[in-house]
Amino acid sequence: NIQSENGNTALMRALKHGFQNVAKVLLAAEADVNIRNKRGENALLMAAKSGCTETVKLLMEAGADPLSLTKFGNTGLSLAGNKDIAELFVQAGADVNLRNMHGQTPMHCAVKRRKYDVLNLLLQHGANVNMKDLYGDTPLIAALKVSEVSLILRLLAAKANVNLQNKKGKTALMYATSISILIRFQTKMQRIVRLRILDLLLQHGADANLKDNIGRTALMYTYSRTNQKDYGHKLVKRGADLEAEDYQGRTTLTQVLLAWGMSSKVIELLKLGAKPVLKSKYRDILIQRCPTVFVELCLCHGNYDLLRYILANCYVSNKDLTYIRLRQNQSNMYTLPARFGPDHSKIDALIQRAACQPWPLVNLAFIAASTMMGESPEREARIGNSQLPNPLKDMLMFRTEI
Repeated sequence: NIQSENGNTALMRALKHGFQNVAKVLLAAEADVNIRNKRGENALLMAAKSGCTETVKLLMEAGADPLSLTKFGNTGLSLAGNKDIAELFVQAGADVNLRNMHGQTPMHCAVKRRKYDVLNLLLQHGANVNMKDLYGDTPLIAALKVSEVSLILRLLAAKANVNLQNKKGKTALMYATSISILIRFQTKMQRIVRLRILDLLLQHGADANLKDNIGRTALMYTYSRTNQKDYGHKLVKRGADLEAEDYQGRTTLTQVLLAWGMSSKVIELLKLGAKPVLKSKYRDILIQRCPTVFVELCLCHGNYDLLRYILANCYVSNKDLTYIRLRQNQSNMYTLPARFGPDHSKIDALIQRAACQPWPLVNLAFIAASTMMGESPEREARIGNSQLPNPLKDMLMFRTEI
């Protein structure tokens, strides 16, 4: 029973290294089974973690306390290395819902250690599937964090609440669409499985429009970290609000523009029906960061109001004017999607007027100056260093309307 500097006895060291026969000899020599080391562990807790069912039985028969705790509040049930060991602790009266000092139940611990058989046993014995730890994480959120598909499916089958939020306000759906999860699923088959998990969460009632503590939704996480258009399509189809704003007033589109500029993600969001940022404190972003013909982008989106707005305020370049002339001469060069319906004729009429009616010289001069200033991010520096009046600088930065 002599203890080392760490408080371990010979029995503990034998169990730690898997020397089961040595442990039996020490038990026969009446080694104390309830001595604790500096981590608060006794021989039984170490044996439970090792996964040796026979040794756990011997220790219990030798008088080891099955309800003892580590200094972190973990029971043998929380540390159980397999289903049989977990069953021994349950039969000995271990509480399947007892929390440790981090608020984690044996179910949280089983999920974190990817012990499916232990999780299954806990559910069979009535463990609460929706208990939260100190951080507000449920076992389902913990399963999504470790990206273990079998655990997720089992918890959903046990009616885990998919809309519970942790202390950051995040739901299971938000974790399902975040990059930390996605990087573990790179093959085609794994991506199919991921989409299946997303489907399952949505089928089990996951609310795509819940917001976390900074106002972000699952859709925002989908596009802010990586381009996952398959996930975006599914979320929008299930009612995700493309115009939902975080607590800084930013929509998904605004966040993507700020983070990635005029990328394929922007086009994808516009195709899904996102409204271009307009007449808000972020309304200039799309115009500033568009590296192509902005009029054409408006046509791609089928947005009559935006097109009228940018033409009225000369938020165009020489490339836009060239495009308008070309479109007048080749009216079939771009066909609006059928879903834009009534706006088709309105947009065509607007383009015709823009192409046929003379533009005031002052407007053309403004467009020429704007074109010379180029695109972001150099545009801001060029305008700032110019000798132009401040009101004109604000117009060229699209901060004030003309």
